[in-house]
Amino acid sequence: MILGFKGQFVPFVLDGTKTHTIRAGQRWTDGMRADLFTGPYKPGRRRLLFRAPVVRVERIEIFFSEKYRYYDNAGVLISAILIGGCELSADEMNAFAFRDGFRSGKFRANADFAHLREMSAYWRRTDTEPFVGQIIH
Repeated sequence: MILGFKGQFVPFVLDGTKTHTIRAGQRWTDGMRADLFTGPYKPGRRRLLFRAPVVRVERIEIFFSEKYRYYDNAGVLISAILIGGCELSADEMNAFAFRDGFRSGKFRANADFAHLREMSAYWRRTDTEPFVGQIIH
């Protein structure tokens, strides 16, 4: 099946530091083949990055509610992330966001939770709460 990536994530997919991707639904399973592409979904306009086997799939939930919240030093509301039902700490969420490719530098590199802040801003623009889907490794 096809996994499409926005341009901001492509360098990290290609250098192997983006170790997983998050998708809605429950259609991925261990052992499937993933065809990783970038570009618009139009013939001749997208580019194959590479093909790889899916080695693991996990359930992920992302929350923005008052029940699940963290604040960074600036008092910014940060989403909660549950993987397989286990809630990540703020430091774990920041490391997870880095591995998911959120490192564009929109937030100061030395700022606390810079990667998580970027990931939170992205998810708030693109989805509603709660997000339930899969992490594809």
